[in-house]
Amino acid sequence: MIDAYLDESGIHDGAKVCVIAGYFGGPGQMKRFERAWKETLAKYSFPMKDFHAKDLIKSQKHLPMLKSLAKTAGQQPKVYPVAYGLVVDDFYTFSLAVEAQEVVPIQAGARSGCL
Repeated sequence: MIDAYLDESGIHDGAKVCVIAGYFGGPGQMKRFERAWKETLAKYSFPMKDFHAKDLIKSQKHLPMLKSLAKTAGQQPKVYPVAYGLVVDDFYTFSLAVEAQEVVPIQAGARSGCL
């Protein structure tokens, strides 16, 4: 069994690309990772509910916190980063059966799909 923390971007109307990124690992490792992540946010007095990477990545003010979070993530044993990008138009070429599974396989001939 693995646990994951994932975030998406690009599911709004008109988006050309959808990206899902985050971290995964065993349940115990992910609990430790979550604790360390929250401790890092607390160190910067930053509420978890306000954490939206798309907003923070543009902010020089939050750069020290983002660097600290990256360091925190990198120091976690057996916790791995993951990212997947998909061209939205490609997604709509999949059959309804594939869409219904809520799993997007890497499809031969698709212009996108990297893990």
